[in-house]
Amino acid sequence: MRRASPVILLLALAACSPNARGPRTTWEGDRAQVLLEYSGRAESISVVGDFNGWQPGRDEMVQHSPDQWSLVLDLPSGRYLYLLRLEKEDGIHLIGDPGSLREIEDGLGRRLSVLDLDAAMGDIQEEP
Repeated sequence: MRRASPVILLLALAACSPNARGPRTTWEGDRAQVLLEYSGRAESISVVGDFNGWQPGRDEMVQHSPDQWSLVLDLPSGRYLYLLRLEKEDGIHLIGDPGSLREIEDGLGRRLSVLDLDAAMGDIQEEP
C-alpha cells in the first residue's frame, strides 16, 4: 500500500483547520515535518534559526498568493529558536513567527520564536 507524503498530509491538515494556532507537526519516526505559514506581503521569506545556522536562504518559504506563504521543515526532535526573515521593498526585516505558540527574549531586545518538538512529541505520545 502506498503511503501519503508528509507534506501532503500537512497541507491537508492546514486546509481542514484554519483556526488552529501554531505550527502543525507530523512525525515520521524520530523526525518531524513542521508546517510554518505566514500571511503578509514580501518579496521573499526565509526561516532562520539554530537548526540551519541562522543562514538566510537555506529554508525559503513558498509563495502561494501575494500574501500567503508556507514551508515544511524536516527536523529531528529538539527545541529550536527561529525568526522569519522578510525581504521587502524597504529592506530586510527579522520578525518572530506570528503563528508561534511560544517566544523568548534573546537578551538583545528581540523576541525569538520557539519550536519545541520534544514537547510536541510528548503530547502526541500521550494521546490515547
